[in-house]
Amino acid sequence: MENTVEPVHSRVEGNEKADKLARFGSSKPFIGSEPVFGTSLSGAKQQIKSWMIQKTNERWNKEPQLRHSKAMLPIFNPKLSKYFLRLSRSSFKKLTGFYTGHGNFKKHLKTIGISEDDQCRLCNVDKETAEHLLGECDSLVVTRYSIFGRPYMDLNEIGEQNVNNILTTTIACWKHRFSFDHRS
Repeated sequence: MENTVEPVHSRVEGNEKADKLARFGSSKPFIGSEPVFGTSLSGAKQQIKSWMIQKTNERWNKEPQLRHSKAMLPIFNPKLSKYFLRLSRSSFKKLTGFYTGHGNFKKHLKTIGISEDDQCRLCNVDKETAEHLLGECDSLVVTRYSIFGRPYMDLNEIGEQNVNNILTTTIACWKHRFSFDHRS
């Protein structure tokens, strides 16, 4: 018995001629726009993905408003998007409310005409916003400290936190009998 290495497509009708034409074509000078460089399919996909992320971030940064959302999401993060999409509907809704500031927070509800006051339901001291609950509410100091390792945070510090910790905090707010749906 003798082992030999032979190309898989050799002696297949048409392949020998195709190989000959490919060698002939690659020996000729390139005709087309310069510069020319070869790239693999995966390389091309990565370049397109990088370009898309860059353009998305440029557009995001040009938006004149969205202070809360921009602090929570300073750049487009495909991994974070995938994380959000794997959440249950309930967790997705809660987390989106905290990331955008447009959940069932009394300040937001007052702004859209659903609530008459914007006082925090937990501490009754400040306006109830996502920023207040995640970083400032005195009623959640122990919870924040146990999750984030600090009792208080500003919005930019909150945006730097792990999304799992933010989700844990939203669940803790729920356990404090804080309702995130649009029922008061």
